[in-house]
Order: sequence, then structure tokens, then C-alpha cells
Amino acid sequence: MRTRAKRDWNEADIVAALEAVGVMVERLSSPGAPDLVTYRADRGIRLLEVKAPRGRKTPAQRSWKIPYTVVRSVADALAVYGVSMRGATAFQAEGGGDC
Repeated sequence: MRTRAKRDWNEADIVAALEAVGVMVERLSSPGAPDLVTYRADRGIRLLEVKAPRGRKTPAQRSWKIPYTVVRSVADALAVYGVSMRGATAFQAEGGGDC
């Protein structure tokens, strides 16, 4: 029987921040696969692996052949899409966030 994928404590905040700036997010749960498939029209698809600040890749993650980005914070995740924390706040204030 398969167990549920372990999620890092910071993943929910990262997903919420990405969605707030118009990024579509899908969670993955296959062994070794990155945690998130993300998409925004101006940057395309990005694969993100969420790690706690001191988290390490598992052996299955180290053997993954497709490039992905490790993010450890909301700021890291937003930077993948070229958005700063300040820019994200302004985007939300203007009513942005819809794709």
C-alpha cells in the first residue's frame, strides 16, 4: 500500500504566494519527482521542489533526470517567476492573481 507523500511545512505558504501572483500550481506525489508543477504564461512551466531551510534531496530526487528548482521560501518561489516580495504585495493590491 502506498503512503501519502510527505509535505514540507513551508509548502502551503509557497503555493498560496504563487497562486496570488497568477501562477497555476499542481502538486505531485511520485517518488523522486519535484513537489510542484507550476505555470504562468510569461514564464512557462517550472518544476519546483520545496525543501525546508535545511532540507536535503532524497536519493530518488538526486536521480531525477529532468531539471527542477529547489525553493526553500516564498521569496525563492516568487523569484522563479521574476517577482519580488514587494512586487507580490503590489500585484495583490491591484487585484492581480488571475491567469
